[in-house]
Amino acid sequence: MAHHCQACRRRILRPTSAGNYLNFVDLATMKQSYLPSVGGRGIGAIAVHPSKQYICVAEVGAEGAPPAAYLYEYPSLRLYRV
Repeated sequence: MAHHCQACRRRILRPTSAGNYLNFVDLATMKQSYLPSVGGRGIGAIAVHPSKQYICVAEVGAEGAPPAAYLYEYPSLRLYRV
């Protein structure tokens, strides 16, 4: 399922079919870029902060562990908080 990125009206965010990457699609150029998951266990949810300066990616936790949430600065996609 694709989600329009609140941070940038020209991009769509969506987990890839493998679920381990966040796929960005620039709607003007159709150029794609990817953000890999940190844990490699799959992306479960995506959210954009109301300030549009951060993207939160929730990942599936290891067996028996709670999920992990990673906060990225946007548009640099630098990891900001775990």
